[in-house]
Amino acid sequence: MTNKEMITRFKDMADCANASYAMLHYVYENIDSIFKSMECV
Repeated sequence: MTNKEMITRFKDMADCANASYAMLHYVYENIDSIFKSMECV
């Protein structure tokens, strides 16, 4: 495997991790809003 291939593979993995983290942010945001709405009841 050449250096260019390794860099490309690493960049692809970093992009996947970034997208996963972004999705997780919305999950936590929704969980927080559910708990806030339950406190009002």
